[in-house]
Amino acid sequence: MKAKEKKISTLAILSLVCGILSFFLGLIPILLALAFGVISLFNIKKNKNLKGYAFAIIGIILALIPLIIMLLMIIFINSPGAVDTSNKICEISCSDIEDATYYQSGGLFSCQCLNDLGEVVYDVNREDYLDAMCQNLCSTVEGTATYEVVDDPNANELEDLGCICYNADNEIIFQHIT
Repeated sequence: MKAKEKKISTLAILSLVCGILSFFLGLIPILLALAFGVISLFNIKKNKNLKGYAFAIIGIILALIPLIIMLLMIIFINSPGAVDTSNKICEISCSDIEDATYYQSGGLFSCQCLNDLGEVVYDVNREDYLDAMCQNLCSTVEGTATYEVVDDPNANELEDLGCICYNADNEIIFQHIT
């Protein structure tokens, strides 16, 4: 009598597919890959007619990579150094605003310029904030004469965003684009 051939777990395959998609589509495929992978591992262990252990493990590992990157980005953005940089950018943005005596950071890409009474005299928008960020960054690059802000309005909040610093001959001497 011939042994019954093992069937590949559908959840293990879904875990692998979602793990691959998690690099491109973000948090939902990450969570699906992890859930499908863990459930399929339990199913494969319980049901001797199922296989696909490697698919499930690879799906879980692939999902963990972008998840760890996202967590590190959140930690970095909220780190004291990032807050200091945000404060410096708000200071630069508010320095040219009449009646603005201090500022308060409003989170990523935003701050408000305040007068002595604590009233908002100017809301710094994303464009102003990014301009000040590039001004601050390129001021640290020796030989910078001008700079350009790169901000694709169709991209996600932290994608296709950055600065290009140019020398007096209009040659790129530094660029940072996410």
